[in-house]
Amino acid sequence: MKAPFKPLGSRILVEKEPYQPTMEGGILIPQSADNTPRFSPTVRAKVLAVGSKVQDIKPGDTIALKRVAGDDMEIDGRLLTLARVPIEIVGLIESNP
Repeated sequence: MKAPFKPLGSRILVEKEPYQPTMEGGILIPQSADNTPRFSPTVRAKVLAVGSKVQDIKPGDTIALKRVAGDDMEIDGRLLTLARVPIEIVGLIESNP
C-alpha cells in the first residue's frame, strides 16, 4: 500500500496499534488512564512512509514509539502520527523468523 503522505527529512509516518484495555494478568485499564505513562510508556506502530534522511527504518517495519510522540493527523479517515527519528522512536520490533 502506498502511503498517502511523504514525510520530509528525519520524520516518519506511522499508524499506532489500537488501544489495548488490559495488561498481562487481565488487569483492566480504564480509557481515562490511557495517557498515564506508568502503564505503557511506549506503543507499537507500523511504519507507512519515511523521510529522505531516515536510514534504519523502512515502510512496513514495526517500531516502539513514545506514547506521546509526534503529531497526529487524519488522512483518508485514518488517524496517523508523524514522528521524528531518532528522538521519538524507541526501537525496531523484530518479527519472529
